[in-house]
Amino acid sequence: MHFLKQSRITAIFCVATLTLATVGALNVQVKKGKSRPMKTAQRMKGVMKPNCDALKKGLDAGPSDDKSWDA
Repeated sequence: MHFLKQSRITAIFCVATLTLATVGALNVQVKKGKSRPMKTAQRMKGVMKPNCDALKKGLDAGPSDDKSWDA
């Protein structure tokens, strides 16, 4: 009888531990996303777009004469 009671308590403890671990892991994932200062789209528009636009202008302009292409 004592063995069954101890087994039941152990099973309840294991289920409670797994439940708390799962809820804790889900909670961390939700908080991680909210700690970012900006969205990826905002970063791309604010930081990457000006740099890419400057590179595009330089590549589109190309060398001014044919001798510059050989360099």
